[in-house]
Amino acid sequence: MLDLPSNHRFAAVCKNWWIATKSYPEKLQSARDMLPWLMLQTGDTTCKFISISIPRIYSITHEAFYRCSIIFSKKGWLLMIKKPSPIIAHPNYPSYARAFSFIIFNPFTKETINLPPLALALTIKGAFSLLDGTPHTIVMAGNPSNDETQKQLAVWITHAGDDAWTQYTHSCNTLTITIIKTVIMVHELVYCFITSGQVFVFDMVSHTWTDSMDPFSVVRWSVGRNYMAEDDGNIILGYSPNNGHHGFEFYRLNDTKSDWVQLNERYLEDRSWLWTPLKQSFVWKGKEARKILKDDGMIVDSGTYSEHVAPIFCRALAEWADMG
Repeated sequence: MLDLPSNHRFAAVCKNWWIATKSYPEKLQSARDMLPWLMLQTGDTTCKFISISIPRIYSITHEAFYRCSIIFSKKGWLLMIKKPSPIIAHPNYPSYARAFSFIIFNPFTKETINLPPLALALTIKGAFSLLDGTPHTIVMAGNPSNDETQKQLAVWITHAGDDAWTQYTHSCNTLTITIIKTVIMVHELVYCFITSGQVFVFDMVSHTWTDSMDPFSVVRWSVGRNYMAEDDGNIILGYSPNNGHHGFEFYRLNDTKSDWVQLNERYLEDRSWLWTPLKQSFVWKGKEARKILKDDGMIVDSGTYSEHVAPIFCRALAEWADMG
């Protein structure tokens, strides 16, 4: 697949350009702009995408954006949740639960994958994996009950083309699940990161859950600002005890998924951090990206924090998206 500028230009003159892109040689993919883009919905059906490395802004209008917000992105595919449909009755949910609809949309090719609805009352996060460049396994995570005091966490799994979700519920004996900030998939593992800083890991092969650590040992993570992202299969936590005003600390989830290990300066020296509150975050490796981000993006660099986004964008609304 070509980069967003190339797809956008050719799509304007060739109605079936997306079919041709599927047969492009793998070597052409190296020319893509791999740095995440900023995405901002500017109208009911219009989104703007800004490349901070080119830099350019593209406006894309499509009905798929209507009443949708992005949950997760990967290689140009956007997992989006539609605003709840009217109240429905469901035997496993309270009568006032609403049916959430989900789609996966590729603004390059205009391909849309419709997913089964979920009847939920609370916030949900999700992620998906790719198979041959196309979304394959989709995971959602959240509190399965409308009662926020319930100590439960669930994941729902489906595959592209399926018409139902399979639910796996975990009872958390000592911790109340409130808001899930991030969901990350690495191979067969699903990582659910909640606001307290604790991570719950679900194995999609064995269908078993793992609590990453004693919840009382992560009380410190609930004070201040924290984010989670994937870096080459590692789960990385960025944490500031003072909401970013006095630097950040960086940690990696250890191999046993039982605790966080603080990272040293050597690991941090060539990485940039693209973070958005309660949205998908990224770790970017490469000094060239760091040079770009210092001027036009958002970077956390070895304990120092600076933030700048192009003035035409509202930082509270713009979010990072993997358009590579």
